[in-house]
Amino acid sequence: MSDKDSEQGLAVYAELLSNLRQLSVVASLPSLSDSTTSVFVSDDGLSLTVSHQEQSRMLYLPEKPIASALQVPAQASNEISWRLRLSPLEKPLQRFILEDQPLPWSARDVLAGSAVTCRECGEELVQKGRIGVWKDLPSDNWAEMMEFWHCHKPVDHHKSAEGAASDETTTKKGYGANNVISAQQGTGLVDVTSFVLSKVDCSAVSYSTSAPNIETTVEGLDIADTGPTKFLPGYCKTCSAEVGVLNASTQAVSLFKWSVGCDTAVPGPAPDIAECLAATLTATISRSGSAKSVIAPHLNGSRTEQLGSSGSLYLWILNPNVVYAATKSGQNVGTSAMKVLFRTLSVQEGNDIVDAMNSDVQELTLPTTSIQAVTRALETSNRLLPTRERVFQEWHVGLLHRWNPDEHN
Repeated sequence: MSDKDSEQGLAVYAELLSNLRQLSVVASLPSLSDSTTSVFVSDDGLSLTVSHQEQSRMLYLPEKPIASALQVPAQASNEISWRLRLSPLEKPLQRFILEDQPLPWSARDVLAGSAVTCRECGEELVQKGRIGVWKDLPSDNWAEMMEFWHCHKPVDHHKSAEGAASDETTTKKGYGANNVISAQQGTGLVDVTSFVLSKVDCSAVSYSTSAPNIETTVEGLDIADTGPTKFLPGYCKTCSAEVGVLNASTQAVSLFKWSVGCDTAVPGPAPDIAECLAATLTATISRSGSAKSVIAPHLNGSRTEQLGSSGSLYLWILNPNVVYAATKSGQNVGTSAMKVLFRTLSVQEGNDIVDAMNSDVQELTLPTTSIQAVTRALETSNRLLPTRERVFQEWHVGLLHRWNPDEHN
């Protein structure tokens, strides 16, 4: 990552410090500050303008501060920072609760009968009218809670034959510890980052262990060679874009939300890979409390066979709730994100970190192309930050955008 002056120019970055009810503002100058350098907040408190020599940049702020004239420090510097107090007249900041964060494209967002299309070429991976109902899958805590209930439910020492029959009925309804949720034809199950559908409904998806144009039939797989499941990448039959993954043992296809399109109740932009990953990381923190994750490539076959493949991405979440604005972002409005430390690893290094006896790191898997897309997004966001905030020891600092329907509409 380059910090060349030519890349910096005059840039302004603002970040909301919600716990302190302040805004942190940093202006990066192409040369040392001088008598031409000035900064002021507009009378309505909605924007801030920095001028230096013959350049000027205006930034719309994430929240409304107390309007005032700000002083430029007497000591010349390439970076100048300020702390702005928020206006006491503004409404209280919304409290950030991990469990209450919106998910990209929940079941209530997707219209019944909607086709699911390839985002690359527009091909209907699932034909219009094929899916009659969409249902949200339980949260990731569901399986753990059901296991706890099964192992620790009260013991009835006077259980009758009717009680035994009742237990059998409970298991049939899906509450038994050995039950799994399976995809059904005509029903779309909605996970945090994917649509889980029956293979029969995904008419324009092919599956391969090697390449998009070499289809692998499920009947020809030796599922037992990697345990109870075998996962196959799914590709659009028209353009060969990787759009999902097939669980060969359950015949369920998970179509990635960041790779597909659908009809939604409120039209708007589709979630990208960064927003989907941020939602997954938020759920991971909520479930496990762990702020560290290794994002590893999807593996077909044993882990040892994949050590020479493309690398993993190591993330450490500093703050899951950041709202920022930057003149270099092209948006110039408040954007919701999580601030993370990140660095790339080999697959072997990632495995070693996850497998360490005292590890507090969670492992997530994504297609290699998706990991590369996230890495590029983080590297781009790194250049939005003030130079002194871009690196911490061996880590780079980045911003991973969170899904926020209010910002999309």
